[in-house]
Amino acid sequence: MFKIDLKDIPSKPGVYTFIDEKGKIIYVGKAKSLKKRIQSYFINNNDHDQKKISMLKVASDLKFIVTKNEVEAFLLEANLIKNEKPKYNVMLKDAKGYPYIKLTDEAFPKLEYTRNTLDNKAIYFGPFIDIHGLKELLAYLQKMFPIRTCSNSVFRQKKLCLKYQIKKCSGPCEGKISKEEHDKLVYQIREFFKGNIKSVKNEFSHKMKMYVADLQFEKAAELRDKINTLDRLFTEQAVIYKGRECSIDGFVFHNFKGVMGLTQLFIRAGRLIGIKTVFFDSLIDNDLMLSTMFQFYNNTRQFPDKIICYSSECELDTSILSKSLNTLVKEKISIEISNNKYKSIIDFALNNAEEQTDLYLNKLSRDKNVLAQLAQCLKMQSPPVIIECIDISHMSGSHTVGVSIVYEKNGYNKSLYRKYKIKSVTNDDFKAVYEVMYRKGQRIIKNIEKPADIYIIDGGLGQLNAAVKAFNDLNIKNTGFISIAKGRSKHNREIVNEHYSVEDIFIYGRKNKLNLRKNDPVLLFIQRLRDEAHMSAIRYNRQLLLKHIDDSPLKNIKGVGPKRLKMILEKFSDIYNNENINEHDLIKHCHVPAVVAKNIISYLRTRD
Repeated sequence: MFKIDLKDIPSKPGVYTFIDEKGKIIYVGKAKSLKKRIQSYFINNNDHDQKKISMLKVASDLKFIVTKNEVEAFLLEANLIKNEKPKYNVMLKDAKGYPYIKLTDEAFPKLEYTRNTLDNKAIYFGPFIDIHGLKELLAYLQKMFPIRTCSNSVFRQKKLCLKYQIKKCSGPCEGKISKEEHDKLVYQIREFFKGNIKSVKNEFSHKMKMYVADLQFEKAAELRDKINTLDRLFTEQAVIYKGRECSIDGFVFHNFKGVMGLTQLFIRAGRLIGIKTVFFDSLIDNDLMLSTMFQFYNNTRQFPDKIICYSSECELDTSILSKSLNTLVKEKISIEISNNKYKSIIDFALNNAEEQTDLYLNKLSRDKNVLAQLAQCLKMQSPPVIIECIDISHMSGSHTVGVSIVYEKNGYNKSLYRKYKIKSVTNDDFKAVYEVMYRKGQRIIKNIEKPADIYIIDGGLGQLNAAVKAFNDLNIKNTGFISIAKGRSKHNREIVNEHYSVEDIFIYGRKNKLNLRKNDPVLLFIQRLRDEAHMSAIRYNRQLLLKHIDDSPLKNIKGVGPKRLKMILEKFSDIYNNENINEHDLIKHCHVPAVVAKNIISYLRTRD
């Protein structure tokens, strides 16, 4: 890492940039005190996350610019990020790409969708997340308010086009509509954008009655269809806030399963027109959250009536953000930290964010590069082709079974899954793992089974050593072994950083255990294989449990007959090993009386 003289850096607000050896800016940051912030990169660098460590390895120089105040630093940082697009900055890279519906400011305004929102005279409706939904809405608007959508060059030709014939344009180019009538259409669209749907419907209804009285039934029917379209449009959109504000933007920062993310909501007239969740691959603090929000508005220059902020990680201070945003627009921007008034919006965002996080983690664990990353972790020369995962399961110390599942390049190969009835022991996981691997090794020697490149053992260091010993005893070489230990109890956790997994990965031949971030693709991949092996073991255990139901110690509990016992074991085949099962689960899923449920859980918790 390059060195700098911290004495030369002032304790004033400003912006600093890290630069690589090619002279390219790779990171831009702002600070209330440049000295303190820059100093933090070179002192206690063990506290940095992986992204920051990676950035510092690439950086070869640092420059800074002193500003008059924090607001000026905020603006300069945002503009540098926008222009330079530094590799290591947290950025909403597609913020400027959000599409809007635009109403131009001309004698005969036109309606179009655009991603450029810098025309201050135009009116915009949006932003939209779904481009298909936007195009559908634009088509509806053209039917309800038939103003032109053609370019100015086409409009100046003063020649009617097909859209006039299909009633999606009122034909101002050839004077088919007066300026006054066209202005009424424009006014109605503006009211629609503001959310004043009731006034638009009332005007349509009033005009429809006039047409009916005038016996112009065809025109009346057209207005009736427009009213129905308006009703349908606003019925399909979710109402998540019933306040008076016409437009609200929500920025909800969250952390689920160690993954930092931001969910943005765009609410117009109380109705949700867009929601999107993005994830960050590094930790973000108050400053980075505010910078992320400012980047968005610095790009779009479109402001709602109210901005709502929420963070599950820290208490946001938006005073500098508010001052900075007010430099971009004449009107005062209202920013509110989440309170009970906006609880419905925050809850809606968090529920959506939790689901999106699960999808994101599943996608990471299926990343096509995960095998190469796994090989790098294990110091293998090439990515593994065959991976097997081993799990042991037993019923209260009896009917011990083992399973092995196989993962190949294109996914699970269930035809190669194997099940083992453990013969040598009843309640010793180490010996059970040894037996499974020894029997597997014998099949490999006889060419009945192919050896895997990596064997993943569900368990800790003891299980790992037992698996390796089995292959060593058979003189089988050139295979990799790792194990993953289930989450430790809170009393035994040594992990200080909550963003790291409490599960340990032991690699044979490596002295120190491996602890990865919760969203690390390698960890997620190993966990996915471990969970598949675990479910396979449970299914096999269930078969044996039901086959040997008379051997179950639960049948000795008063109130547990054969029928009830079968229902319990079918629903909770891992009941003997799963400490999370409680009385409520038995009552809810197996219709077990409360007293009986209490006795079952009491027996399971107190047995040897």
